[in-house]
Amino acid sequence: MKYPINIVFDIGNVICEWNPQKLVDSVFSNDKDRICALENIIGHNDWLMLDKGTLSLEDAIPRAVARSGLHLHKVAELFKETPKSLVPFPETVKLISALRERQFNLFVLSNMHDYAFEYLLAEHSFWDKFSGIVISSSIKSMKPEPEIFQYLLKHHNLKAEETLFLDDLESNIKAAGDHGIQVMLAKDPSTIEQDLLKRLNM
Repeated sequence: MKYPINIVFDIGNVICEWNPQKLVDSVFSNDKDRICALENIIGHNDWLMLDKGTLSLEDAIPRAVARSGLHLHKVAELFKETPKSLVPFPETVKLISALRERQFNLFVLSNMHDYAFEYLLAEHSFWDKFSGIVISSSIKSMKPEPEIFQYLLKHHNLKAEETLFLDDLESNIKAAGDHGIQVMLAKDPSTIEQDLLKRLNM
C-alpha cells in the first residue's frame, strides 16, 4: 500500500456536524411534525435529488409541503436552517490546517445541496486549504455512484493508490475502495484526528 499524499474529506460528520434530528427539533415544536419532517422531507427521495442537483430548492419546497402537510413557512425554515446546522468540528478544522502544513494535498468529496455548500463556502475560510472540492449537486452524481469517484480521480489527476478517503458511511467507503482508493471509516467525529494520524504514522 502506497503512502497517501492526497487526503479526501467528506463534509457531513467528518468536517461538519450533520444531525437531522437536531435540525428538525430546532424548527418544529411537536413530535408529530418532527417525525413527519424526518420521514417526508429529509428521508424522502427529493432530498437525494437536491443532493444530486436534479431538483431545485424552489421546486423542492412546495413539493415537500404538499407531501407532508406541514406549513409552508416551517418547511421553508427547515431548508433555510439546513446549511446553518452544518457546524464545523473545531478538531477537524485544526487537523486540516496541520495536514496542509505538512504538504498533503487535501480535497473534499461530498453529497450536498448546492445552496447549502454555497452557504458554507461563504461562511468559513478554511476551504482555501483544499486543492479541489467536488460537490455532488454540481456534477449531477453522488456517492456511492461510481461516476463521482471517477470524476474526482480524473478531474484532479489523482492516483487512486495514493489517495485516502474519509467518510462516515460504509456504502461510500466500499464504493471508493472499489476504485482502488485507500479508505478510512470515520465512525466518531471526536476521534477522526487521532485515527487519521495513527493511519498516517504521525
